[in-house]
Amino acid sequence: ASDGTVGLVRPSEQPAELISIDRHGSVTPIRVLPAPASAYFANWSLLGGSADRQKFAFLLRASGGQELFTYDAMRSTVTRVSQGTGASANPTWSADGRRIFFASFAGARVWDIYAASSTEASPAQRILPPSDQWRWPCAVSPDGRLILFAEGMDSSTDLWVAPLDGSAPPQRVTNTPFRETDGKFSPDGHWIAYTSTESGRTDVYVRSFPIAPDRIPISSGGGAMPAWTPNGQEIFYRGTGSMFSVKLVKTPSGGLEASAPQPLFPI
Repeated sequence: ASDGTVGLVRPSEQPAELISIDRHGSVTPIRVLPAPASAYFANWSLLGGSADRQKFAFLLRASGGQELFTYDAMRSTVTRVSQGTGASANPTWSADGRRIFFASFAGARVWDIYAASSTEASPAQRILPPSDQWRWPCAVSPDGRLILFAEGMDSSTDLWVAPLDGSAPPQRVTNTPFRETDGKFSPDGHWIAYTSTESGRTDVYVRSFPIAPDRIPISSGGGAMPAWTPNGQEIFYRGTGSMFSVKLVKTPSGGLEASAPQPLFPI
């Protein structure tokens, strides 16, 4: 969020709780969610926040798999928005907050990307031509025109972008034998933070967009789930045992320089 907080679902034996944590590790409860913790999933990528951070999407176990729900922080309401999608993951909001993209089987044999209304339960709509590769959404560009997604199988996945209006075919962002995912656009849309296993472990990198071959290492000693601050001058990520922060400075040539990672609080 704009004040450097991170939204999480805190698991416990009690009903699950949506919380925020500031950069110093202070916890603020937001809402008790409408089911026990055992009904939710521990992977943080299964919680998605809207661009204004006033709404959150989360997955809840239901008959036949998982269903997608939203929580409106302004109105303190919870709404089911998916209908019969089965197993689902990676809820990702459109820039205008009207749709949520997510990965699902939805009756197919591989994961693919679907969209649903963010305000009411509706059948999911596939947004890309079918593929024999698994796909899951990562982010929508700040201008709302592009979706960034991962595609691949097993240990080899690449990042791709595609226009949401279907005006052009998907285009690769990465093309390696490694696993690249967790892609996130910078607030100005000119950079993408993502994770890759090219070092032999999962680490965070940044590369410019539109697509360029050079990339900037961000994490040291492993990292996952990168998130930009709203001013684009800092990246948070989950490292071994802690949340970390890396500050970014633009160079005269238009590139970025990254600071050494700084631990924020234990996790």
